[in-house]
Amino acid sequence: MTAALPPATFRHTCLFALRRPVDDALLTALEAFAGRFREAFPAIRRYRFDRNLSRKAGRHTLVLYSEFDDAAAFQAYVRSALHDEIAAFLAPLVEETLIADLVC
Repeated sequence: MTAALPPATFRHTCLFALRRPVDDALLTALEAFAGRFREAFPAIRRYRFDRNLSRKAGRHTLVLYSEFDDAAAFQAYVRSALHDEIAAFLAPLVEETLIADLVC
């Protein structure tokens, strides 16, 4: 008998090129948002902002890594007022965003 595979996870990763360096104050503010997201959406498995440590990061110095139970949970997150709020917070700071979404 074969063990059942764990349910697929919807992964959403954003790389941000910012107009200023990532500092601890920005990460603290973003962690406050992250905590609100994790509290508001039980289908968020992981959600965190951090510095991009890749030697090939270039100007994309901030990363958001998130995991959701499924694509429907991700869509609920994207359509939320809280997502609009964080997008408005980040808008003046961000020059460019690269996004990767996948299911695995």
